[in-house]
Amino acid sequence: MIARSLLVTLALGLSLTAVEGQAYQVGDTIDDTIANQLQISQGVALVNFFASWCVSCKKEQPLIQSISADLPQQGMRLVGVDTDENLQEGLAFQKKLGLSYPIVNDENQKIVAQFNPLGMPAFYFIQDRKVVKIHLGAVDHVDAMIANELKGMMK
Repeated sequence: MIARSLLVTLALGLSLTAVEGQAYQVGDTIDDTIANQLQISQGVALVNFFASWCVSCKKEQPLIQSISADLPQQGMRLVGVDTDENLQEGLAFQKKLGLSYPIVNDENQKIVAQFNPLGMPAFYFIQDRKVVKIHLGAVDHVDAMIANELKGMMK
């Protein structure tokens, strides 16, 4: 009986999310407002959602920072979206990790609400404003994953 109740609750939650949510999925085109906020237009972009409270983000951000300078030379625009609701906490997190690549602070949760990732960290690979790949949650060797995805997109 408990298992059935849990299944009904999960199914209901998923169907409500599908109706209410405006989550970008693979194949969707990013709307003008969001594209302008992220400063992405044509070409390849990686949108990296993170937060100071995310344990995996703390591990991955230094690796992303280490490759961030090379990405534009390879044709990819990297933009981070710090989803911390407290701007000062987010800025302190960025400073502590030495993040210097472009970051949009989304303390009002407007950008993250449009993407609506099911976990953090979340990576959206975008080409010509169209979502082509999504990675949710922790990724071992995130720097290698980004490099591999970039190679696949640039073919």
